[in-house]
Amino acid sequence: MADFTREEVVEIASKLIGADLSGLDLGEVELRGAILWRANLSDADMHGADLRGAYLGGANLSGANLSGANLSEANLSEANLSEAKYNAETTWPMGIWANDPRFDPEAAGAVLVEEGFDPEAAGAVVSSHYVESVANAITKKLGYKVDLYVKSGGLTVSGIIHIGIIEPRNPGTYILGIMCDGGGEDCFHPNRRANLENKRLTHKLLEQVGWRIYRIWRMDWYKDPTHEIEKLKAELMAIENDATFVVR
Repeated sequence: MADFTREEVVEIASKLIGADLSGLDLGEVELRGAILWRANLSDADMHGADLRGAYLGGANLSGANLSGANLSEANLSEANLSEAKYNAETTWPMGIWANDPRFDPEAAGAVLVEEGFDPEAAGAVVSSHYVESVANAITKKLGYKVDLYVKSGGLTVSGIIHIGIIEPRNPGTYILGIMCDGGGEDCFHPNRRANLENKRLTHKLLEQVGWRIYRIWRMDWYKDPTHEIEKLKAELMAIENDATFVVR
């Protein structure tokens, strides 16, 4: 869970060493010269952020949205950029240090997202850090086995149903499908309104073929994962005796 709000981050930008800023909306914020050494910025939305000269050594930027961010002269030594998303408008430093070769984001694990790219239509696995954190909590705290990125009889592409919770009394079926919203596919979709409408229609189609769908929003998850797990537990208890199963 993030330690600070968006406003607090801007106000104390020079004192964020080791801060937990995971999942925060930091789009277009002014963080020029910020000291973010070893800060946790995983899955943060930092599109268009001004990070010129920021010290991000050892920071966790996995899954972060860096679309259009300005990182010129930033220090990215030992930063984790696994699955961080960027586009042609993102500005990278010449190198980690002044005399180094130009920084190579893809070599560091970042993913280029082209204009108009729809990761779901391409069958991509997006925001895996976020999805896996939810799946791990379901397994460890609720005791259910799960499958990730489930297809449903050709109706969906890979990744539409992010987590399938397996019915413990009948391992060939699922008791509930989890949609993890607010991740990378939502941040980078060229038309967010159309994307949300597509998700609504997909939800309806999945229910028509027998799925029960439950949605978890990224910001809610990172704000209070314990509360979200308790809500999911209550949902599972309510349907355990009246589940409509989908055979794998």
